[in-house]
Amino acid sequence: MVASGYCGGEGDGTNLTWTLDSDGLLTISGKGKMPDYGTESYANRFTPWYQYRSDIKRIIITEGVTSIGNWSFYKSNAESVIVPESVTTIGACTFYICTRLSNVTIYGKISTIGHSCFSDCSSLTSFIIPDGVAKIGEFAFSNCRKLTSIIIPDSVTLIDTYAFHDSSRLADIYYTGSETQWNT
Repeated sequence: MVASGYCGGEGDGTNLTWTLDSDGLLTISGKGKMPDYGTESYANRFTPWYQYRSDIKRIIITEGVTSIGNWSFYKSNAESVIVPESVTTIGACTFYICTRLSNVTIYGKISTIGHSCFSDCSSLTSFIIPDGVAKIGEFAFSNCRKLTSIIIPDSVTLIDTYAFHDSSRLADIYYTGSETQWNT
């Protein structure tokens, strides 16, 4: 193990733990939600694993975690992430500027993909929005320049402003529903 600690958003924060092993696997486990973290202009609000972001290769969130906070994996080198069924919320800017992220598996019933959640994930080539998502936030997939296809389930009722802004290779959008509001 390289490093570990607490990262919970409930009570004293010990409801969730994180570990980073020598192979670059970051594991978030426990029960409940993560807190929201700050932005790059609020360095004291970074995640506890921020200093190791260049060492992170894979992220596994275990069953029991219910939310992923804003800015949680900002600028990490993660290539893959697995989100379990228990997660219902993925916050804003969660994977912002994760330029190596190419494989995202979401098993949960997420209601919203937050603002800029996958913005600047320049290695994403395809994405399947999980069933149950109602809203795709502003700039959610902006600047994903290798993104060529996306599958949007009929549960999506709102695709917010610039959700796919400057994702210039996006050619295949598969939508299984009939009534979605596109804000442009």
